[in-house]
Amino acid sequence: MLDSMGKIEFDFEFKNEHGLHARPAGELVKEVKENLTCDVTIEVPRLNKTAKADKLFTLMGLGVKKGEIVKVIVDGENAEEDSKILKTFLSEKFAPESETPVKIPDEKNSNI
Repeated sequence: MLDSMGKIEFDFEFKNEHGLHARPAGELVKEVKENLTCDVTIEVPRLNKTAKADKLFTLMGLGVKKGEIVKVIVDGENAEEDSKILKTFLSEKFAPESETPVKIPDEKNSNI
């Protein structure tokens, strides 16, 4: 939902096995810093905790586990565009591992 001040909020469920642990948290920080222009905040309502998405250690300190639903707040002039980019990133990065495509080696290049 976009408000008149350029802020969009949406809920996101972490469906991957380990939630928001070090490596994907680092990738989220990188995505926010390199590809978004807005401020992004992650809020864990159950724990009443928030963290800026460009701060690795505060993100990891949220303790987001599999199945946790968080509120993502994108605040700035390009909130609509940035939220679309972020939704795509989160959906791809934090999908259940069972949904991750398995890469099958090309038979022509296989040494088996």
